[in-house]
Amino acid sequence: SKVEEIGHCEIDTVAHCGSSLTGTFVYTLTLTDIYTGWVECEAMWGKDSYTVLNALRRIEERLPFKIRCLYSDNGTEFMNKILVKKFILDEQGKARMGFKRSRPYKKNDNCYVEQKNYTHVRRFFGYGRIDWQKAVDYMNRIYREDWRLVTNYFFPQFKLISKTRVQSKIKRKNDCPRTPYERLLPYLTEESSRICKNEKESINPITTVERIKKSIIHLYRYLENGFSKEERGIITL
Repeated sequence: SKVEEIGHCEIDTVAHCGSSLTGTFVYTLTLTDIYTGWVECEAMWGKDSYTVLNALRRIEERLPFKIRCLYSDNGTEFMNKILVKKFILDEQGKARMGFKRSRPYKKNDNCYVEQKNYTHVRRFFGYGRIDWQKAVDYMNRIYREDWRLVTNYFFPQFKLISKTRVQSKIKRKNDCPRTPYERLLPYLTEESSRICKNEKESINPITTVERIKKSIIHLYRYLENGFSKEERGIITL
């Protein structure tokens, strides 16, 4: 069904494993609000249940809105008692938000976050293997201090209104492109609105993007032996 309110968020993990899933490496946890397109990312060392739980808590702390429902795939990092008991339920054991999973073998059920996995993670950190533990803090500085501000406040997005099939073609109708912040603004409380306005006014998108590029190139230098140029994100080109 079509979501018409904020707080319904899809979550997924991106494996920075290169061509092998063996050993421990960095994951990115991606959360996106379906209605507004607001995106938050958090780098993690591995994806055990407590690591994912702590990453979700950090993301929730910086969201300007309340999570109403989480939608995930069937991965064990989400389908476990620890996440449900310590994040979905409150201290009294009552659900403080909804929690739904996608249908088996229906990857498109989480299409919104799957799209953001490419545009907000792969485009910048590429497909190479990041198995240097210190990279987690380095990536999180980019995610928390620069990338979330630029993409949520200054990058407009189209939103699909409808699509109809005309013979063999699908005709899509989109609304006017707006940033996640612009879509979110009418629903913010006075306090959240003030915080978001101050955040937006504090950054210069051009210099921030340049700082992101330099930071990622600097990270690649540490990973140079294990990262081919073909596996790197396009932001460094």
